[in-house]
Amino acid sequence: MPRARSRSSNHLPPYVMQRSGRYYLEPKGQMREMLGGRGSIPLGKSYGEMFQNYGRLLEVDDSPSEVVTLSQLVHDYLRNVSAVERAPQTFQTDLKTSKQILKVFVDFLPDDIQTVHIYDYMRRRKRQVSNRTVNKEVSFLSGVMRYAAELGIIERSPCFQIRYLPVKPRDRYITDQELDDFCEYAALRHPMASAYMRFRYVTGRRDCEVRSVLFEHVLEEGIIFLIAKRASGGERVPVLMEWTQKLREAFNELVRACWGPEVGEVNTPSYSPPKGEAPVVSYSAGKPYTGEGWRTAFQRLMVGAMKDGVLSRRFTSHDIRAKTATDIEDLADASNTLAHSDIRTTKINYRRKIERIRPLEK
Repeated sequence: MPRARSRSSNHLPPYVMQRSGRYYLEPKGQMREMLGGRGSIPLGKSYGEMFQNYGRLLEVDDSPSEVVTLSQLVHDYLRNVSAVERAPQTFQTDLKTSKQILKVFVDFLPDDIQTVHIYDYMRRRKRQVSNRTVNKEVSFLSGVMRYAAELGIIERSPCFQIRYLPVKPRDRYITDQELDDFCEYAALRHPMASAYMRFRYVTGRRDCEVRSVLFEHVLEEGIIFLIAKRASGGERVPVLMEWTQKLREAFNELVRACWGPEVGEVNTPSYSPPKGEAPVVSYSAGKPYTGEGWRTAFQRLMVGAMKDGVLSRRFTSHDIRAKTATDIEDLADASNTLAHSDIRTTKINYRRKIERIRPLEK
C-alpha cells in the first residue's frame, strides 16, 4: 500500500514523494494500473531528474505555455531552469526562497506584478531580515520574471534595472587561535568536521568543490578540483592544486577521519584508496557527505563552542575561505588560489585584514 504523502512533498507532482534524498512515484488507482501495478518507482536524486523521469513515464507535456498563475510559473522555473542549470545547493536555496515569494505574490498573475510592487516588497521585507536576504529573494523573483519574458508570458520583466539594497561586504576575520580552538573542540565531538575545516582552510575551496572530489581526482601531481565559474556557463572547470606538505597533511587527516587509517597516506607505498569513483569526503563506508549534513554539523558545533566559551564571536563556514584569501600575503596569489576570474572579487569580498601601505621613503 502506498505511503501517506508528507507535507514536505506538497510542492511535488501528484503521487511523487521524497524520502532519504531520493524521489519516488507511488501511484494509486488507474495510474498504478497504467504503470503495470508497480507501487513505488524511483525517479532519481535531483529535482530535474525527477521531473524528466516523471514526464517520461506519464508522457507529461513540460511546456509552460499554459502558465496562468505566478505559482505555476515559479514551479516551472524551478523545474526547467533552477534544477537543470544551477548547482544542487543553489536549487535548494531557490526552493526555500520560492516559498517566501509565494507567500506575498501567490494571488498575483505574472502580468499583475509591477516594479512598484517589487520596491514595496523590499521596503517591508527589510524590516524582518537583512538586506542581503532581501536582495537574494528579489534576485530569485527577477530570474522567474525574466524566464516569463523569454516565454512570451509577459512583455518585460518588472525587475529590470531594479536597485538592490546596499550590502556591506562581510569583514569577519578568523584568527589563527580561533580556528585552532574551534577545530580542537570539533575534533573531540566530530573528527570528520574538524579535518574537513582544516582541509578547506589549506585549499581555500568552496564546500561543494571539496565534497565533489573523488579518489580518481587524487594524482601524484596533486588534487583536481572541479570549480564552477560563471564564464563557463555553469560548467565545472578542472583545476589541479599541486602537493605541498601542508596539503598532504590536511588530505591525510581528512581521509583518516572519513575512511580510517587503513587507507594509508597519499604518495606512500601503504596508500590504498577505495575505488576511484568513491568520494573522498564520506561517511558510513563511502556514502557521500551532503551539503545539508555539513551545515547541520557545523551549526551544532558552533552553538556548542559559543555555549562552552571556546569562541566569543561566531563565524560562518564561508569565513574559512576568506581567511585563506587573507592569510596569503600576495593578493594575486590569493586570487589564483581561490580561482577567481577577477582579482577585484578577491580584494573586495575576501580580504579581511587592513591592507598595509608604505609612505614615501625618499
